[in-house]
Amino acid sequence: MKINAQKLRDLANKNIVPALRTALNRTAMHIKKQEVSEIGRVFDRPTRFTLNSVEVDLARRNDLRVIVRVKDAPRLGDKHYLSAQVHGGGRRLKRYELLLQRYGYLPAGKYTVPGKGARLEGNGNMSPGQIVQILSYLRAFPEQGYMANATARSLVRNKKPRDYFVMRDGGGKPTGIYQRLGNSKFPMPVLIFVDQPKYTKRFNFMKVAENATYARFRHHVRVALKELAG
Repeated sequence: MKINAQKLRDLANKNIVPALRTALNRTAMHIKKQEVSEIGRVFDRPTRFTLNSVEVDLARRNDLRVIVRVKDAPRLGDKHYLSAQVHGGGRRLKRYELLLQRYGYLPAGKYTVPGKGARLEGNGNMSPGQIVQILSYLRAFPEQGYMANATARSLVRNKKPRDYFVMRDGGGKPTGIYQRLGNSKFPMPVLIFVDQPKYTKRFNFMKVAENATYARFRHHVRVALKELAG
């Protein structure tokens, strides 16, 4: 696209800030689109929550800054779990892990991974319904977090009682949360307690943003100036 000399002179007499704001905002939205595309490429079957994890603060009339970032987690003020995939290193505790620590079940310094008895969704993540079930059960019957037998009252209330409890090794160290259904003699591991998981960088957020900016910003500036020039 070309702007002739007369239009350039006309532009010199106009306030081009609106055009720059438009170009910045269009570029920011393009960056977001590319980041979402990259999430779909590097992660296996990402959830809708993961795909919606990139947010944009657009430039305003008196502030020409735009910010494209990974959202903070919506609860407990934690950082989004994608942060570990961007920067590498250990992941933060998930919300339910913080609650398990608060209730006294998950030892300090430990994290959880799904066990054989965990119900997984199609994307491989643990079912939120089962997490709520575990937290509700352990909070309602705290004594059963450390005892293997369900109370008579719970057996009467549930035809198929879901008895969650903390399994311990020979030295009394907690190793995970297990579930016993009905009269089964063999409880199933639902959450296994492990050391902090370590991640390598998989999501090159900054590189994607840089490439998208170089590819589109000048184009958006030219288009916005042409629109301003009429």
